[in-house]
Amino acid sequence: MKFTSITFGFFFLLVYFLYWQLKGKSKLVFIFLASLLFYAAWSPSFAIHFLAIAIFNYIAVVKLFDSRSKLLLSLILFVDLSNLFLFKYFYLLLDFFYKITNIEIFRSQIFNSWLEQNTGSSSIFLPLAISFYSFVFIAYAVDVYKGKIEEKEGFLEYFTFIFYFPHLVAGPIIRHSDFFYQIKNLIIPDPIKITNGLYLILQGMLKKLIIADNIAPIIQPIFADPNSFNSSSAWIATIGYSVRVYCDFSGYTDIARGLSKLLGLELPENFLAPYLTTNVRDLWKKWHYTLSTWIRDYIYFPLGGSKSSELRNIFNLTLAFTIGGLWHGANYTFLVWGAWNGFVIAIERRLCLVLPFLNSSLEKGINWKENIRYFAYLLLGFIFTQWVWLIGTCFFNSENIEISFQMILSMHSFQSGKMATGSEPVGYAFVMTLFFNFLQKKNWEGFGSSKLGILSLFIFSIFSLLILGLFTPEGAEFIYFQF
Repeated sequence: MKFTSITFGFFFLLVYFLYWQLKGKSKLVFIFLASLLFYAAWSPSFAIHFLAIAIFNYIAVVKLFDSRSKLLLSLILFVDLSNLFLFKYFYLLLDFFYKITNIEIFRSQIFNSWLEQNTGSSSIFLPLAISFYSFVFIAYAVDVYKGKIEEKEGFLEYFTFIFYFPHLVAGPIIRHSDFFYQIKNLIIPDPIKITNGLYLILQGMLKKLIIADNIAPIIQPIFADPNSFNSSSAWIATIGYSVRVYCDFSGYTDIARGLSKLLGLELPENFLAPYLTTNVRDLWKKWHYTLSTWIRDYIYFPLGGSKSSELRNIFNLTLAFTIGGLWHGANYTFLVWGAWNGFVIAIERRLCLVLPFLNSSLEKGINWKENIRYFAYLLLGFIFTQWVWLIGTCFFNSENIEISFQMILSMHSFQSGKMATGSEPVGYAFVMTLFFNFLQKKNWEGFGSSKLGILSLFIFSIFSLLILGLFTPEGAEFIYFQF
């Protein structure tokens, strides 16, 4: 069930009504069962599979809590990573072996033929949300092992945490510290949370349905065949996809957080105005925040972080981001996308010494606001950051490496060809995206606690319903559902 579907609307209304009729732990029982049903609506067999993996993890972490056994932690990581690898990266490994050996047995078509003959399934299918829930399992187990979780949690609380449907499919990636303290307290309706939740849901719908889904038909033909379009179209496509992926994913996060607020629970923000940053390091601190901090805490720091030589730090950052890129999908394009961002961030730390506009600490102790250089540095930093991000976009949204480089070459040449049709909406969408980033920077949600906020919500609701009714195209899947 997509959050933007009518089916989900009826589902949530029923859940919301019944949820607030219950008290105490019966609320958790109900929300766990509703979440399991939500996942099973996509695939009953994978819901059973997910439940089995969750049961294994719970039993294992309970034992880990008492033993702090490195061997047991290794077993948990092995099971969770093997589960992720089998369903998500098996075909990538087959393709790699086929390319280096040219042995027919490694062709995916041969394997799929064998699989169908023996199991009746035509291929290995990717379970919904496997990347997200795998990272939640791993973080919880590592935190238990390190003693960061001081209290052993009950079965019901753990399974509510894992299956909680607002965050289940595409994040945010929550951790123990984000959630358990809330369900241990009395959950009661909160008018401020309800008002802010409705704001977030409407804002998320506008981002997803009005902006992301409407510009997708403009930009995707260019990514499919970049050689047929001119250089201006390549820029329009990359800027357009940058807008689309932000509005699609942050729109999903807004809806997820809004739904959770209506249920009396908070989910962490995933976007902190990333497109208003002036260096790539800050952008990645504010883009998909829960994933970025996960990579930092569970990959980058264990590798040694910045407490190492300059070359080792470049290696650590590049490897951590490469793994983060691979998390997004089993395609060489994601590997390159991750490596590109990690490498640029590592090099940027050195460049800020000679290129002041990359130094995020310029404002500290200096009255730059009286000097035109301050604004010039901000502009140069913004342009550089956006350029790096758009180069990455060419890899992130391309079907293969060849198309990625064709897009980059087209952007930086004077290639002739067709002009993208209907490109004006991309410009409007970009301005709206910067406006939504501005709202995130100003943390507008507290506005919902005032009478003016409630009146504004009413007006915003009418406006949103009109816009959604007039301009909503056929709904596309959320981009991050595929991860």
